[in-house]
Amino acid sequence: MSDRSAFLLVTGVLLSAPLQARTGMPNAAVSGPAMRAARVDLGRGAVVDVRAMEERLESTEPPRVAVEIRNPGGGLRQRITYDYGYPLMAREGRLCFRDYDHDGYRDLSVLRELAGKFQRFAVWRYDPGSGRLVKDGLTTALDRLPNLRVDPDRRLVVSSSIGPATPYRRAYSIVDGALRLEESCEFRNESGDTYLRGVLITSRRGQPTIRVFHAVADLMDLPCQDQQAAADTAACF
Repeated sequence: MSDRSAFLLVTGVLLSAPLQARTGMPNAAVSGPAMRAARVDLGRGAVVDVRAMEERLESTEPPRVAVEIRNPGGGLRQRITYDYGYPLMAREGRLCFRDYDHDGYRDLSVLRELAGKFQRFAVWRYDPGSGRLVKDGLTTALDRLPNLRVDPDRRLVVSSSIGPATPYRRAYSIVDGALRLEESCEFRNESGDTYLRGVLITSRRGQPTIRVFHAVADLMDLPCQDQQAAADTAACF
């Protein structure tokens, strides 16, 4: 059994309409009684049953994703909703459980926006004291970061953009419940010659900023390009 399947045990899927062609996911949430369900190990013995569905009060209204967190085989612990202002496309509405704050517990993220060059998430942090997923200043800050991912090896969260105007990569640690910028790399056109040359700006906390001129043709080989760290062990469905 893989690491992912060890803590993501799909307990059942009920579909009310065959919208796989629209979403690309055979178990995607759709209007009506459609549901995705899984048992998720949040870490350190915290196990929950998760149910996710797409809801509409009226057929013409934008959807919202409703997530129910339940005690294993038991009653409802918490219900979370996220409202969309437009119809869900592709994998929008997908749930993932990742340890964003590096405390040993997986947190919830909902894919809220997906485009060709970026994706954005809505994040809730698991609070072991209350056993609930909470929204706070940290998760609100994480919501704002495009292409958010976790670097568990360095205990960082990483945000990046491929441009076209100013590609960048920024890595943050989490200190006292807030993001702290640890390193930044971005490429800017400062020569005025229509992106034939630009300057690579790199910085690390506590060290001088380094500026190096490069030809734009070299951009794909520059260290601003985000490198995926360890394999993502998120439970997603």
